[in-house]
Amino acid sequence: MTENLEQVAQPSVKDELKDSIKNYPKTWKAYAKQLAPAIVVSSIGAAIGQELATRLGYDSKLATTTASYVCGYIPGYTTFFGLEYWRNKNKYPKGVFSREFAEFAGTFLAVDYVADLTTFTPAFIASNLWLTDNTNLSPALRGLTAWNASALLYVTAMAGLHPLSRRATSAINKAVKSVVRKLKGTK
Repeated sequence: MTENLEQVAQPSVKDELKDSIKNYPKTWKAYAKQLAPAIVVSSIGAAIGQELATRLGYDSKLATTTASYVCGYIPGYTTFFGLEYWRNKNKYPKGVFSREFAEFAGTFLAVDYVADLTTFTPAFIASNLWLTDNTNLSPALRGLTAWNASALLYVTAMAGLHPLSRRATSAINKAVKSVVRKLKGTK
């Protein structure tokens, strides 16, 4: 019965999209502010990764792009989740492995996954390859430029996908809880 009340109280997808479009600038600013430290750290990682790959003799487009991508993502995620926990410790009283932090991480990763696959990764690969073929920038500057240009598109996509991904994540969480309840044999 509680689930039926939640469905009645929940706005329609159409209403949620209208609100999303109206609030898009505010949402974009909030995402940009929240992601800025991680973008700075990850762009430095991307630059260092591409430079190191080149200095180690792995100067093919595939090697430098992969090194830049991996060396950007690892410190970027670490920074983002670390800062979220540090800034909001009171929301996660049981620590990083709490249900509350897991819900935050799950919701973020759902939005991130879609924005990453549709926007960031293709833009980063294309821009890094284009910069490699058409400029004389150093490997570090190519990584930095490609990462930051792609990050701008990524934040733009994240802000647009926010309401839909939140709704999808909520539906997935409800479905998982329902399956778990059925497996346990409880109501």
